[in-house]
Amino acid sequence: MTPPDLSVVLAAGGPLPRLKASVAALDRSCRGVAAELIVVSDADPSLPAPAAGGFSPVRMEHCPPRTLTPVLWGAGLRLSHGRVIAFTTDQLLVGPSWARSLLDTIGSGALGAGGPIELAPDADGATCAAYLARFSAFIPSVWPTAGGSRDIPGDNAAYRGDALRQHADLVEAGFWEVEFHRRFERDGGVLRMEPAAVATLAVPIPLGDMVRQRYHHAREFGAERVRRHGASRLKLLAAAPLVPLVMLARIGRRTRGSAAARRIFWKALPRLGLLAAAWAAGEAAGALR
Repeated sequence: MTPPDLSVVLAAGGPLPRLKASVAALDRSCRGVAAELIVVSDADPSLPAPAAGGFSPVRMEHCPPRTLTPVLWGAGLRLSHGRVIAFTTDQLLVGPSWARSLLDTIGSGALGAGGPIELAPDADGATCAAYLARFSAFIPSVWPTAGGSRDIPGDNAAYRGDALRQHADLVEAGFWEVEFHRRFERDGGVLRMEPAAVATLAVPIPLGDMVRQRYHHAREFGAERVRRHGASRLKLLAAAPLVPLVMLARIGRRTRGSAAARRIFWKALPRLGLLAAAWAAGEAAGALR
């Protein structure tokens, strides 16, 4: 079988209407591109594969409930065949130029390409907090023009397939983008941000779900810092009380360049502090583990 130009790995955990909306946006963006879609879900295992005329084929895989998103992505990565592999979730709606922009950026020599993530204008305070906790480094005002970056957002990114597959030890654990980015930087690979590859966080995110997600994700991150990168448990534990303040200060700096981003920050602030505390607790727990 001739490999498609693009494999899209979509991590899904929501109801069918949300998945259909996300797939419809991907379908529009991938028209004219030889692409396959791999949907990996931890939701209802009876959830059918959504129809998408622009993809051939659409594959639906299921994982146990509450499987972390990077593990869902990893399952899709192992099933992919594309020369370029893109990752997203059913919480995002990609723009019309998303697929072509990512492919063109990688075609120009980048190993990986990412796009900014914007927030739907009617988002509530909890969703604003989730948005900034996850994507403050990739809001549109931070990336008004294309440029190189040490990191790109795992939820809205694409990579050369061969560059991902050659790191078999990382692939086996899932697609934890920060670990791959460290390897790419070590090997001289270039990552780029492309503003035309924008995606929108368009669904409400319950605060409780986000607190759990931040804690469990940070626990894996903290464990990897000790196990894989030799970080000191004692230093991580000692620094844990300061982590929420550092995170809030960093997010505040990133939003200073845009009046709209500042409004999101102030709307999110009380809940954002809770998410930062959940991350700090999870990272400390992972270091102990």
